[in-house]
Amino acid sequence: MIKGKKETVFAFGYSIASKVIVYLVLLVFANLYLPSEYGMGSFVFNIRNLIMLFVFLGLPDALIPLLVKKKKIGSIFGILSIITCFIFGIGLILTIKFPWIFPLVITFPLIMLTSIAMAFWRAKSKYDYPIKVGLFSIILTLIFAYLLKDYGKFGVITAYSIGNLFSFIAIAYPIRKELILNFKEKNNFNLSKAYFKSALTITMIGSIFTLFNWVNSTLLGFFGKFESVAEFSIASSIAGVVAIIPFTLSMFMITRAGQIASIKKSKRVLHRVTRISFFCTLLLSSILISFIFPIIKIFFSQYVGSEIYIAILTIGMVFFSSYYIIYSYYVGKLKSEKALFPVILGIMINLILGVILIPIISVLGVVIAISLAHFIILLIISKNEEIKKILLMSFFSVFFILIVFKLRYFGIIFSALLTPLCLFFKIITKEDLLVIKNTIYEIITNKKDNKN
Repeated sequence: MIKGKKETVFAFGYSIASKVIVYLVLLVFANLYLPSEYGMGSFVFNIRNLIMLFVFLGLPDALIPLLVKKKKIGSIFGILSIITCFIFGIGLILTIKFPWIFPLVITFPLIMLTSIAMAFWRAKSKYDYPIKVGLFSIILTLIFAYLLKDYGKFGVITAYSIGNLFSFIAIAYPIRKELILNFKEKNNFNLSKAYFKSALTITMIGSIFTLFNWVNSTLLGFFGKFESVAEFSIASSIAGVVAIIPFTLSMFMITRAGQIASIKKSKRVLHRVTRISFFCTLLLSSILISFIFPIIKIFFSQYVGSEIYIAILTIGMVFFSSYYIIYSYYVGKLKSEKALFPVILGIMINLILGVILIPIISVLGVVIAISLAHFIILLIISKNEEIKKILLMSFFSVFFILIVFKLRYFGIIFSALLTPLCLFFKIITKEDLLVIKNTIYEIITNKKDNKN
């Protein structure tokens, strides 16, 4: 088996578990903290995450192709350290006026080192290890969120910071010697130039992906009702669960793209991973939509009626699951700029359609705009890479999810037809299914051998 397939499956499992714990953390904050205190702590935490997006340029993704090729990154580390220390200094000054943000400020440089260490693990195809550490980090955050419930916004900040500290110790410390040796390197201008060229593009595209939900929430606030913003937030959070699959497979794709020198061979891998990502995301989406009515009725009773929004958003997520793999391939080849124009065009289309449709059909207009934007991005990017049957895959996913939605509980039975239908239309191949089967089989047999 190619190194990394088994780790990808484990990473997927840890990602699902992490999602569950994240929701538990949110429940603790929502029920045990005053809304004003939680709101303030959450606001500052999100501001720090936004700063990290621009300060930790491209980390960890942009670093992986260089590490795969055994490049020394001392010069890159030096530049990132200077930028991080500058922001860290500003943060320390702010703690004079806002002492309760100190835990968040003091862990800021540690997160930069953790992000670099994550790139080292992923370059070795050990994608699962950082995700597993992240799971335990969230569990720690959950524990301390409960223990510090009487400390308001300071409790919120400290709970997250303890999780960050644990991640640093667990991810960076085991490979500290490797990190130090790699940092000891003279200035390499050409390498730094190649890295920051790719990193700036990754940062821009990452910012656009982040803006997708922010922009649409803002449009709803301006042209609709605030109740619509809440409906959209719930719908996008639930539909976003299926993005675990492309995010997990993207780690494999970035590393493999960097490892394989042959363009022909790497394209074969790209096409297969794209098909698998599409198939698995569509399968998970159909299962989710089959149970969406009882999920909303039991857990989100105030938002009954938003099921159709979730169904349309998952269609967009299926489109996303295909083109995000292609984008990850570009990152692995240090050609992330190839995805910049399609992504910018996508958010512009989203904005224009949102402004036109929201006054007419409110939240329905936003979710249609988002899914169409994802579809346009997919069409342009897949055309560049000659991904076959992409139009068929796209229309197939639209009809399949809408049929499952109409069938409600019986949709789960119809979901069982997904595999034979995909094989019939040659959207996925028997070899693709064999790859999935063999990977799962090896994991099961390895576990049995370990027990024996």
